[in-house]
Amino acid sequence: MKSRLTLKRLKVIDENSHETYCFYADLLLDGKKIGSVSNEGQGGCNNYHFKERKDKIIVEAIAEAYVREHGLMEGFSNKLI
Repeated sequence: MKSRLTLKRLKVIDENSHETYCFYADLLLDGKKIGSVSNEGQGGCNNYHFKERKDKIIVEAIAEAYVREHGLMEGFSNKLI
């Protein structure tokens, strides 16, 4: 099954990657840009920015279904900050 979510224009900034990778990328759903994802490289969580709230809800549902389907992380929270 082809993933509905893809990243484009991924840029990793090695000199700022300390605890985690420092990066920025466009987030696409079915080939359409719906937002972006980034990380400052300091050990924190990824940051998600969506153009519309409905896209965030769709991405959360896809993430939850993937985790359930693959038996990953019992008690997984699908809420993106």
